[in-house]
Amino acid sequence: MSSSSSSSGGPLPRSVTLSVTEPELVTEDTYTGYKVTLTVDAASGISDKLFVFQEIPADPITEETSMFSHIASPADLEEYPEDTVTPGSGITFYRANTVTLLLRKFELLEESVRIIKSDIQLLVTRLNRLDELVELETVLIDTTVN
Repeated sequence: MSSSSSSSGGPLPRSVTLSVTEPELVTEDTYTGYKVTLTVDAASGISDKLFVFQEIPADPITEETSMFSHIASPADLEEYPEDTVTPGSGITFYRANTVTLLLRKFELLEESVRIIKSDIQLLVTRLNRLDELVELETVLIDTTVN
């Protein structure tokens, strides 16, 4: 499955190409669930690192050290580093271009993928609106200068 979100307007035409793997049934000891991986394959006018992760204490069972949190906001794109954080830096969030979801119910997995796609489209829309506001502010400033 793949999806593309784009919007025009503002100085930078933005688009995001997202791929989603086919759902996979995962069975491990006492857990059965469904897994997909979402990857931003290409991005224009926007970073491809749209998935925000939070550093967590290492889980002794899974050895996970981070957890998917949300799709980046315009502020997150400016504030959070890409790919990983430096231990001891005090920064607990970072952005990546891929996320793997593992959920017990197939319907919940499908809904989560739908929400993520919608949130990426909303991010593109918000960034374009911010560009329009900056352009409007520039015009207003220019017309009041004597």
